[in-house]
Amino acid sequence: MDTIRRRAVTKSEKPDNDRQICEMILQDWMKYKPVHDDKVKEIIGVLKKCQKLPLADECEKFVNFHRKYLSDSRMSEMAKTVEGDWESLASTLGLSKEEIDMCRRGEGDSNEETTLIVLGKWRVSEVAIISGFDVFNDLLGRLENAQSNLKLREYIRELLIQME
Repeated sequence: MDTIRRRAVTKSEKPDNDRQICEMILQDWMKYKPVHDDKVKEIIGVLKKCQKLPLADECEKFVNFHRKYLSDSRMSEMAKTVEGDWESLASTLGLSKEEIDMCRRGEGDSNEETTLIVLGKWRVSEVAIISGFDVFNDLLGRLENAQSNLKLREYIRELLIQME
């Protein structure tokens, strides 16, 4: 693990804190794992082995929540409900100018496909991850503040009812 940490820290980006070091280590480690490996299961296993049971349990709960409610199929369903252009949605979701530019240059051939790319970026964004289990309440609040996407807001309200 020390070797991975040294390799991550000596890259051109110098991390400012433990979280950034951890992110760099995980990204570096994931590069060497086969695509279809369940990397999260392995990490949870290590946490349990190190007696970090509360952290392992929280991680497992979050991953299960993410897989159930923030899956690719869910993002696709949500993209179908989006009204208007994807750029205003991206701004509402808090995507950076750089991320919006990446979406603009992305592979989406239609508004719905690009919206799906936007939702995918939002799903793994700092905002969504920090929101944790309240991710849909946060999203609904953002959409209501922007007074946009009535169909998407209704979809999220129905989803929140199902989640109760």
